Amino acid sequence: MNNFSKAVKRHEESTAHLQSMIQLKTFGEIRIENMIDSMRKISIEQHNSKVKSYREILKILINSICFLGVQQLAFRGDDESPNSVNRGNYIELMYLLAEENLLLKHHLENSTTFIGLSSDIQNDLINSISYVLHQKILDELEETEFITIILDETIDINNKSQLAVVLRYVLNNGTLYERFIEFFDVTMHRDANSLSKFVIKFLNDKKIMKKLMGQSYDGAAVMPGDSHGLQAKIRDVNPSALYIHCFATN
Repeated sequence: MNNFSKAVKRHEESTAHLQSMIQLKTFGEIRIENMIDSMRKISIEQHNSKVKSYREILKILINSICFLGVQQLAFRGDDESPNSVNRGNYIELMYLLAEENLLLKHHLENSTTFIGLSSDIQNDLINSISYVLHQKILDELEETEFITIILDETIDINNKSQLAVVLRYVLNNGTLYERFIEFFDVTMHRDANSLSKFVIKFLNDKKIMKKLMGQSYDGAAVMPGDSHGLQAKIRDVNPSALYIHCFATN
C-alpha cells in the first residue's frame, strides 16, 4: 500500500489509460456516418496510392518498350523461364532497372496480379503505343498539304511478302517528316491491279488521296510500268502523283 499512490499516478499518465479516457468521453458522440465517411476516405487514399504506383510501373514498361523499339532490339527470348540465363531483352531490362528503382523491384518481387512481363502484356503495350503514334501521324496528315508515298517489298522469316508503307510530307513549320506506317501482308496480291487497289484504299482511308503529289517504288516490273504498272494506275486516279524511282544516297 505504500506504493499505491505512485502506481495510481503512473497508471493515470500511461498511454493506455489516456486513450481509454478519450474513448469514454467521446463514446456516443461520434456518429456512425462520420465513421463510415472516415473509413471511405482512408480507402480512397489507399486506392489512389496504388493507382499512382501502378502508373509509375506502367510508365517504366512503356519507356522500356519504346527504348527497345528505337534501338531495333528483339523483345522476346528463346527461354523466358525464371531459371534461364537470358530471358530476353525486355525482361532482362526490367530486372536491370529494378536494381536502381525500389518501386519496380518491389513490384517484380511481390505483385501477383499484374507484373507486366508476359508476352500478352508486351503485345498489348506495343499495340497501344502503335495506336498513339498512328493518331499522331493522322494529326500531321491533316495539317500537311502535300504527301509522297514510298513503298517497298520485303520477305519476312515466314517467307511472306510484306509491303512496307512510308509517307513523306512537310508540315506548316517547314519540317520534313518521313513516317513508317506499317507492314502489310501482300503474299497473295503482288500484281499491279491488286497492289493499286490496296494503295488506293489506303490513301482514301487516310483521306490523303487529293494531297498525293508523289509516289516512289523500287524497280520491280509491277511497279513502274508506263501503262500497266502500279504508278500508272495510281496516276489514273490522281494525275498529280508523279512517279520517281527510289534511290539511295551515301
